[in-house]
Amino acid sequence: MKFSFKVTDNESGFVLVTAMVFLVILTLLGAYAINTSVLETEIAGGDRLNKEAFYSGDGGLQSGIDLIEENISCASGFSSSTSSIGGIDIYDSDFSYAESIDDIEGVKKSSDDDDDDDDDDDDDDDDSTITSDNIPSDDIRMARIAEDPSNRTDDDPHVNLTTWGTTSILSGNAIQMAAGYEGKGKSAADGGTVKTFQIYSQYIDPHVETEAKIKAQWLHVVGQEGACNY
Repeated sequence: MKFSFKVTDNESGFVLVTAMVFLVILTLLGAYAINTSVLETEIAGGDRLNKEAFYSGDGGLQSGIDLIEENISCASGFSSSTSSIGGIDIYDSDFSYAESIDDIEGVKKSSDDDDDDDDDDDDDDDDSTITSDNIPSDDIRMARIAEDPSNRTDDDPHVNLTTWGTTSILSGNAIQMAAGYEGKGKSAADGGTVKTFQIYSQYIDPHVETEAKIKAQWLHVVGQEGACNY
């Protein structure tokens, strides 16, 4: 029995296989680059939305401070006929006189409703306790600021505001310069009564489901009120 072997120098198939391998590698690298680019775009877009929500909420705080000063300048708060000021919807006419979270209009209504249902819900767990963590909201707020004044609804981007304040007396200090036995001289002192407001601002954009909550304190010196304009 004879065996014969033939060696050929045809390498054209090797070139084709090599080209196919490189093509697959380049395709995978391209797909990875596209996926990375899409992910980075989504991250950048989310960061932009978060920053916009924060700055909108911070802007709401500044408007809240102005509203407090306007409201406390009126002896009993805004007139009952005042439903909006400069495009800001007012829901509680005397909000600057609330001294705790329980004095907020929406919280008071919720508490009254809970009292009416006590007999029916004695065996149920109370998961509806209202704290500073879940206010303001579309249900509990003193004012609403629409991002677009022409679309003043809860279905469009807006800021909710809530506040209450506590009154305290600052300790004073004094310096007196007397002219000996005459009992005459000059003196200087400071101190007084202040009201410290807790201001909560919530920005909501229902279209893209973003939300930001910001808290700040505002110190109002009692006796420095202006004229009542509303």
